[in-house]
Amino acid sequence: MKIGSVVWTVALAAIAFEVAGAGRDAHVIVLNESSYATNVDLDQLLRIRKDRSGDFLWFLRGGRAYIVTDPGVLAAGREILAPVRALSREQEELSARLRPFEEREDELDREEERLEDRSERLEGRDDGAAKEQRERLEALRRELDEKQAAVKADMRELEAEERRLDDREREVEAVADEQLARLIEDALRKGLARLAR
Repeated sequence: MKIGSVVWTVALAAIAFEVAGAGRDAHVIVLNESSYATNVDLDQLLRIRKDRSGDFLWFLRGGRAYIVTDPGVLAAGREILAPVRALSREQEELSARLRPFEEREDELDREEERLEDRSERLEGRDDGAAKEQRERLEALRRELDEKQAAVKADMRELEAEERRLDDREREVEAVADEQLARLIEDALRKGLARLAR
């Protein structure tokens, strides 16, 4: 997801329309214009980022919002998120490798629609020219089916890799969230967090 820069999110898709609150803990860490958020919907994320500049850790605990700008805490957050960023780069690379196949698949889908349109125009015609055109269209349709099957076969391995990365993403983000929660508790205990306005 892009919001002027790469945004790393944990379970953001699953809670895209939920609002953090009702005692629900949430956090956003912004480092070098990139955001990582948990239990924050997109509108909240935009509001939190709009109100602040630079690097910061924003979090919600017990219904109260806090902000941390301590360089040590942010450095620890950067280290915690290093595996998330590395995985994100892997996912972007895989998306780039998948893109040509997806574009080819779209192109073949459009070709299929054109064949269907041509076939529909022949409906109700029984003359020899129509029969000849139907045979040609059927040959083109068989050829198209083979091309589509080849593209799907080529994509299968990349899609399996995509699923593996998605599984790894859940694991990596769960670890990062656990570590960020400990970092937040440590910042609160040390008095490094101040109430956000």
